[in-house]
Amino acid sequence: MLLTIMSLLATVQVATTTPKISPNLSQAITQEITTETIKESVDLPKTELTREEEEYLKKLEQCESGGSTTIRILDTNSEYSTGRYQFQDQTFLTYGQKYGLIATSTTEARPLIFDGDLQQEIAIRMLRAGEQKHWYNCTNKIGNFP
Repeated sequence: MLLTIMSLLATVQVATTTPKISPNLSQAITQEITTETIKESVDLPKTELTREEEEYLKKLEQCESGGSTTIRILDTNSEYSTGRYQFQDQTFLTYGQKYGLIATSTTEARPLIFDGDLQQEIAIRMLRAGEQKHWYNCTNKIGNFP
């Protein structure tokens, strides 16, 4: 029991240790950030999908964007919707942060919003949480999330 507690304390101590800042930090900050850079530095969790969920996401993606990760459309609310699932910047950031997929310190959606895999991870979590209202037109066409 004592060994388990000591092991747990060691884990907590490691988890709360402040990371050291690299001497090349200013160089890293000035580099252009792309989705490829982000994918290299972050291991995006991949959600297990049922066959029905996969089929639904494919239909939703086709309805929203035709599968394009780069498409941007000016919506009726005068905001741009972007990518596979046609996220607006604020919705993308809010839900990405809520689900721990985007750092809470992130204030700009670009270039992250063009990452189709990240959009899918956010979309599946939203749909499972009953947030299909964000895709109102397409859910009216393809039906409700399984």
